Amino acid sequence: MHHIMFDIDGTLVQSYQFDEQCYLDAVLEVVEKPLSKNWHLYPNITASGILASHLELHGLQDRFDGMHCRVKELFNERVKHYLTDNPLHEIYGAGKLIRTLQAMDNVNVSFATGGWRDSALLKLNAAGIPTQGIPIASACDSHIRTEIMCIALDRAQVSSDHKVTYIGDGDWDRRACAELGWNFVLIGDKTEHPQQLDHFKDLTRLFNYLG
Repeated sequence: MHHIMFDIDGTLVQSYQFDEQCYLDAVLEVVEKPLSKNWHLYPNITASGILASHLELHGLQDRFDGMHCRVKELFNERVKHYLTDNPLHEIYGAGKLIRTLQAMDNVNVSFATGGWRDSALLKLNAAGIPTQGIPIASACDSHIRTEIMCIALDRAQVSSDHKVTYIGDGDWDRRACAELGWNFVLIGDKTEHPQQLDHFKDLTRLFNYLG
């Protein structure tokens, strides 16, 4: 058996730019301190992890629970508002790929995102990506990306003899897979990796990377 886990933003849906702006705006409104867009400054590059570091930087770590809840609510509202007025497109071939994998007997799938769960599902549904019956883990579950990925694996009830491949678009995804010892396939060109695709048009090449 082979378990295939997907990141969401920039991997399955073309949401990176508006998603980033919604997040920056929500944090600024709640914390009243602008957030640096240099994501590599943060030890945990997830929605909750970045917020935790930002609050600690400004001596507000004791207010994390309340501010986290409010930022998440505002972010979800901003994402909903954006999707009301704007179409959201999949990364080419993403929906077809998920449906193809779901129909295979020797494969199961999950989602693991550094974003929050509700907004992630909103974006997947808006882009026409299947979600029913697919386990998901998110920044609602942990600040730490590798922990999010392991939670998704656990929710998918993957046994120890499964091969695991993670498909993502960020250098933080590549590094997390190296830490976990998982196979990694890069989507897009935000970092460098030998197993790279621009989209999911060429499924033969993708399946070669899966092994």
